[in-house]
Amino acid sequence: MACSTRGDIEGARRASANAKTWCWVATALAIIGVLLNVYFYATGGMAEYQQLLEQMQAAQ
Repeated sequence: MACSTRGDIEGARRASANAKTWCWVATALAIIGVLLNVYFYATGGMAEYQQLLEQMQAAQ
């Protein structure tokens, strides 16, 4: 009984390329999230945001 060690090499390459793409997408989204959080807290955080909303409501 012979055992074959050959697999779907092309399928493995496609899966590897797909995984690499999604890793880069996830990394980019994480970096964007971190930058947005830094910006949010650098500009005053939730208290500043709430104050801005109240000013906008008062102007209406």
